[in-house]
Amino acid sequence: MKKIHYDMKEDGEEIRREPFTSDPLMGGPFMGGPPPRAATMKRTFERIPGFRRIFGLKRVSALVVLLLALGGPLAPISVGSDCGPFCIDYSRPYDSQVAALTGSSNKPASNNPAPNSPANNPAPANPDRHGIGAFLLPISAVLEDDLILDISPDAEEYIEGAISVNYEEFITKDGRIRPPSEIAEILGAAGISREDSVVIYGECLPCGTGPVPATFTYWLLKYLGHDQVRILDGDVEDWKAAGLSVAEYPATRPATVYAPQVKTDLYANYNFVKSGMYQVVDARSAEAAAPASIPGAVNIPLDSVLDGDDIKSPEELKEIFRELRTNRPVAVYTNTGIQAAVSWFALEMAGYDAVLYSWRDWLESHPALKVELLEATAEPNPVRAGEAVWLAAVFSDPEAAAVRPVQLGRTVSVSCATCGFGSPQSFAKIDSTGGAVRIGGHPSGASSSLPSAGAAAVRNPLKVTAMIVEAEGGEVGRADLLPGSDDNYVGIWSPEGLEPGVYGLNILAERSGSTKFFRDVLDIEVLGE
Repeated sequence: MKKIHYDMKEDGEEIRREPFTSDPLMGGPFMGGPPPRAATMKRTFERIPGFRRIFGLKRVSALVVLLLALGGPLAPISVGSDCGPFCIDYSRPYDSQVAALTGSSNKPASNNPAPNSPANNPAPANPDRHGIGAFLLPISAVLEDDLILDISPDAEEYIEGAISVNYEEFITKDGRIRPPSEIAEILGAAGISREDSVVIYGECLPCGTGPVPATFTYWLLKYLGHDQVRILDGDVEDWKAAGLSVAEYPATRPATVYAPQVKTDLYANYNFVKSGMYQVVDARSAEAAAPASIPGAVNIPLDSVLDGDDIKSPEELKEIFRELRTNRPVAVYTNTGIQAAVSWFALEMAGYDAVLYSWRDWLESHPALKVELLEATAEPNPVRAGEAVWLAAVFSDPEAAAVRPVQLGRTVSVSCATCGFGSPQSFAKIDSTGGAVRIGGHPSGASSSLPSAGAAAVRNPLKVTAMIVEAEGGEVGRADLLPGSDDNYVGIWSPEGLEPGVYGLNILAERSGSTKFFRDVLDIEVLGE
């Protein structure tokens, strides 16, 4: 891209400013190297000190003549601190003051700060925290021609002049992204065209999803070929803190036509991910990714790229993604892919060529796992809180091949306080020395005798996870089941800390990225102490 220069003289010295480079978000054709995309330049003249020095003592007479020619009223002028209505305040933008004095401006209309912009307000502006204006737009850089888009589902107030489109309209009820043609209709009905310079802000407060709605909408517009789009570096509260106006209702615009030019290289498909061309990042939590994930995927939870609700600086992100190579594209996924937009945005900011993907697409496209669950048991059942439960599952697994026999010991060490969701102690391991099945965690713990099981080591065994769920479906416990005899998988779980009641058992089997989920295979009754 041709660089844009600002050359001028200030105090007899020539100053050259050339801060704009190609927009790194443009990416490029798949696997073909990204062609540079022209960055959208925002000219903020008020930051050029030379413009603030125009009105010196020798220019006062020129100003008077100018005002007489325009028919403006005269008032006493001085250059002291009390210089009347024609005093030039060097802490404020020159152009806005000229406009206030003469009713005009020397800047083109398209580059004027919006009337509601901090550039025309003495209140302090929200600065660009990381100097990454290609991704995040500081409040102070919002211009009159920018279309401000609030994507919150239930906003109580809006930036004055902002239009509203609930980001959930882009998603079907089962969590799938709508086709580009349907999204284009939604945008066009809201008065948005692909030529608009869009500034996105908002979040889903009831959902507690932080920057997910804004980053997802940003990705979606980029996917539709929208070049001029940024996320506002701040929210309504920051806008008000800058002394700017808000409104009770959003603004409206006449309907228009949104003509998408879909960038297919921003949305991965199963064949490309399976081919190994991508580096793959599983952005789900470690607990969610543990039972099953795409083979070879690196687990980098999306929470790791956030500092509260803010995305970390590019320097911090490069450290977080240090295991990834910058010369290979990265496919990042979560269950539906929507939350993965946060990690996609962070990868792009860190200089990676990233694409969005979903765990759902992998499961739906990958060959099904050819196993059947024949039996599932829990002993004892009912169980008192704090006791150990021996879980076993028997599969019909034609792909497994038994080899040399091994023996599982009878001693089971129960060392976790609560083997619930997210607990690092909620999985069973085979002791490599004594052959005992034990809960990982602290070195000491209670032991209980459970049935022994003659076992055979299995070539290419299943990865089996038992998930204990409450009546509403929420997961309250988890245990890994390890290969025992033949196609028998065993493990233990403790219901300590759970309220008395009946809980369900779900089982997930996985091998090489293929999975099969067995729901409500068993009820486990938990008694009081």
